[in-house]
Amino acid sequence: MYLYINKLSHLIQYLVNYAKQVSHIKELLRNVNFSTKPMNNKGYLEQTVQFLKPLLEKWQFKYKKEGDGISSGGEFSNGFFENEKIKIGLIYRGDKFGSVNYETNYSNISHDMIIKYLKKEYEQHLFYSEDKFDSFTKNNETIEIALFKDLENIIMPYILETDIEEINKMIKRERKKIGL
Repeated sequence: MYLYINKLSHLIQYLVNYAKQVSHIKELLRNVNFSTKPMNNKGYLEQTVQFLKPLLEKWQFKYKKEGDGISSGGEFSNGFFENEKIKIGLIYRGDKFGSVNYETNYSNISHDMIIKYLKKEYEQHLFYSEDKFDSFTKNNETIEIALFKDLENIIMPYILETDIEEINKMIKRERKKIGL
């Protein structure tokens, strides 16, 4: 009986937390003007930045536009959120959202790699396709909502609670696993 009550208590707590998160995202959606008009990579990046700003600013992240350009993959726009510990890099190529990268003064690691390291793949919302060079979701969420959830529930708790030297060691180990 105790085990049943304990499991029920955990389920109720999960549902309460989920309801808070949904309410928080709905409030953010009211404050972001998602365009229904065709946009270029600059417009998509700006839309994503405006959606993520309230979340990341509460952890003292500031946004910096890095640049626009043309490469073998076509036109792109990129920028990053940065605090004293880490940079979160964002890039759009046309209307495709690229890989999110987390960079320290030592090196960088991809969104998928850090989630795999944390063994949180079952909670992950934003994924990256190396074949298509773009990010995607599996449950019809927008890219912005998926990244928001991953940042709030997986990435930021780890970054905020972990010393930068430990983060750098983790990056070194994970990059070594794939031959970097």
